[in-house]
Amino acid sequence: MNLAASIKKKRYAVIITTSFVITILIALSFFASLAYNTALQTRGFVLGESVSAYDELTAASSALGEWDIETALDKVEKAHEHFAAIEEATERYGPFLRSALIFNKKAKSYYHLAKAGLHSTKAAKILGESFSRGDPYALIQYLARLQADLEEAREPIERAYKESRKIDLSYFTDSKQARIKALQEGLSFLFSELDPLLNTISALRTILGEHGTRRYLILFENSGEIRPTGGFIGSLAIADIKDGKLNKFFVPSGGTYDFRYGLTEHLNPEWQIQDCNWFPDFPTSAQKCAWFAEGSIGSSFDGVIAITDTVVTDLLSIIGPIPILEYETVITAENFVPFTQTLVESEEARASGAPKKIIADLFPLIIDRITNALSDHAKRFSLALALTDALNRKNLLLFMEDEGLQKWLNKENWSGASGVKYALDYLHVNTALINGGKSEFAVRQEARYEVLEDALGANMASVSVTREHMGSASEYPDFDALVNRDNLAYIRVYAPFGSVFAGIEGDVFDPTALFQKQDDLNDDSILAKIEGAPLIDEKTKTRITNEFGKTAFGNYMKIAPGEKKTVRFIYKLPFTKKDIEERGYTLFVQKQGGIVSRLVVNLEGKTLYDGELEEDMVIK
Repeated sequence: MNLAASIKKKRYAVIITTSFVITILIALSFFASLAYNTALQTRGFVLGESVSAYDELTAASSALGEWDIETALDKVEKAHEHFAAIEEATERYGPFLRSALIFNKKAKSYYHLAKAGLHSTKAAKILGESFSRGDPYALIQYLARLQADLEEAREPIERAYKESRKIDLSYFTDSKQARIKALQEGLSFLFSELDPLLNTISALRTILGEHGTRRYLILFENSGEIRPTGGFIGSLAIADIKDGKLNKFFVPSGGTYDFRYGLTEHLNPEWQIQDCNWFPDFPTSAQKCAWFAEGSIGSSFDGVIAITDTVVTDLLSIIGPIPILEYETVITAENFVPFTQTLVESEEARASGAPKKIIADLFPLIIDRITNALSDHAKRFSLALALTDALNRKNLLLFMEDEGLQKWLNKENWSGASGVKYALDYLHVNTALINGGKSEFAVRQEARYEVLEDALGANMASVSVTREHMGSASEYPDFDALVNRDNLAYIRVYAPFGSVFAGIEGDVFDPTALFQKQDDLNDDSILAKIEGAPLIDEKTKTRITNEFGKTAFGNYMKIAPGEKKTVRFIYKLPFTKKDIEERGYTLFVQKQGGIVSRLVVNLEGKTLYDGELEEDMVIK
């Protein structure tokens, strides 16, 4: 995981639960007390107070580790009292001490460390009290209180940060330098991320309906049938939220089929709501899905939320198993996917006319369990981390009609937007399963990206996409039958705008015989506007488009269980070797939601990255 993503994950966990902040502040105060103890060990009173502060903070850290918030806050309060006593003692000798510090820079650094500890514990007290007294069931009021307390904590956080910047690490031993550097980085993080935190809390209050009821269209995406934004849309829901409370949550038992009625226009290629997330750019797909839903039920939406099965599995691992008596089973993180997939695809479910009834029955129970979990500090923290991780991995995507909220989502890279700016080079590999049951659950994918200079001095890029069908042999034979099918995938490689197609090699599949265009249907205006006039390479049938500020190359590959195949896209990049020398090489890679893919990046034979692509990243 890259540093920026790690910081973001921590930042937004704090929004839901400030225990992370408290943990950092306790750790920072520990470092400060330890250093100050070392510096002033000859002064009995200060030594005693430092040791006492250290003991209290150690106890607070232990209590926090066991989620004993009340005890942790009590210990932080006592530690702050000891730091205040040190402050009072040093102020008593104010002029003399300040004069001494001018000539003793080592003592000066220790002094600033102690001051950082004083202000850190003050901030911890403020935020800790907010955390302990908030009612998690009243989310709007809880967030409002947290926002106010963050504003109050701004001054001590800023003062602690400024004190930490005055510390000279050269006066400390190597063992202490690492811990003091962590102090400086932690305070720098808190100081720099405070305003984004406040902005996010404000956005959450609006999303949760503080200013009136908000209606959302929720897309349940099946990553076993991978599609551009995360998976095939098997089920949908309509959710009404006001004042942080869910007033309505409706899941049609027929799934997407219940949204087909009422449409007055039929599109070519034959397009229905379950295929509306065809665009890798989630805002575009979300608006298309809302268009289908609004045309079917006559209701508009304030936003669209996409959730993959991975998110549900992660939530179940936190909230625990859920008995569902009608189906005589207990839904767990381990059996959610195979049980529900087998059930909704069964002949009985299809014959009933309500194949997605299990989803309609299960999700209200999940929501109730999540609501109850909010009263548990540990589970609340785990839920926050799980949702933040889902946002970063594109397994949870949000689109808001409100322009201000959408700008915020784009800034935080939580909107799934493809039209992002990049410094020099760009790569996004997007896979869509066209026909193949749930076979994507058994497929492993790797993308190998190489940039080389050709004989004429041009930068040539190649993207080798390797897909291996591992097959499935689980305790659910009906599920295995859905997975152990041939996998036909349409793969698009998005490159910098202006890239020129040079060829394609490997196991390309020609699907011409499988698709037939119906001339009596209308062309979709949004698709036509985005793709413009696609070019088809006559020799390879590769589809070439310019969309979302990128140039895309698309073609097919097909694998059967046990097979491993590779398709290699080759194209000329729109920048030169001189551009790389002058500007430096940077590659922005965007991840596709719902898929786990390995990424290898080579520049002129040098490996820049080799690992799993967990989230969007910049490679240099």
